[in-house]
Amino acid sequence: LSNFDTRQVTTMINMFCRCYRLTQLDLSSFDTHNVTRMNGMFSCCESLNQLDLNNFDTSKVTDMQAMFYYCKNLTSLDISNFDTSRVTGMNYMFLGCELLIQLDLNNFNTSKVINMYSMFSKCSKLTSLDLSNFDTKRVTNMASLFHNCQALAKLDISSFDTSQVTDMGAMFTYCSKLTQLDFTLFDTRNVTDTRWMFEHCEKLTTIFISDKWSMDRVTNAMDMFKECCSLPGFSPEKPGIEMAKPTEQGGYLTLKK
Repeated sequence: LSNFDTRQVTTMINMFCRCYRLTQLDLSSFDTHNVTRMNGMFSCCESLNQLDLNNFDTSKVTDMQAMFYYCKNLTSLDISNFDTSRVTGMNYMFLGCELLIQLDLNNFNTSKVINMYSMFSKCSKLTSLDLSNFDTKRVTNMASLFHNCQALAKLDISSFDTSQVTDMGAMFTYCSKLTQLDFTLFDTRNVTDTRWMFEHCEKLTTIFISDKWSMDRVTNAMDMFKECCSLPGFSPEKPGIEMAKPTEQGGYLTLKK
């Protein structure tokens, strides 16, 4: 694509979507400074094992949903140069990137993001993820955010602003190496869905909460703690929302005072 003139291009939606056999892609000549949408751009490029996007100007991009969806052979991805200050959609962004071991998102500006549904779902080899700079004050959907991140042993989301979030369903499902989660700054007063939220987090021993923790609006909480066998006082007969309260009240959670 070295002869492509992309200076006037404004959308690259699904540009290489389902190029299943593509193993290499040279985009070094691409001028993306006018592009506003990149959703699905590399979706299902299942054979790509490397991708150099260092020249990408993403300063006008508003949508990155499913951008790297099921790029299942990518072992590394350097997007530290990405300007995401206008992006509102990051849902499915890295879903199914099964071989990624690390991902540097320290420069990500998420201040306008509304949807993070399944953003890291099935990134099963990720061993670390630093999200301390994430601004989540506008996010409404965090469902399946870390679903099947089986290699994550630690996850610091203590800085997350969840005041607008309504859906946390399956948020940590099959995070089977996590031992602790700190929700002390989590405001869950608008959450309506927590089904399967911690399902199969077998090594999870502690979930810290504060007085901001509330399940008052939740209408769907099926199997919220299913197979969370390391939580204090866990009973297989009690996997539901009735246990989403401090241990002092007979629940599974640890109130941090």
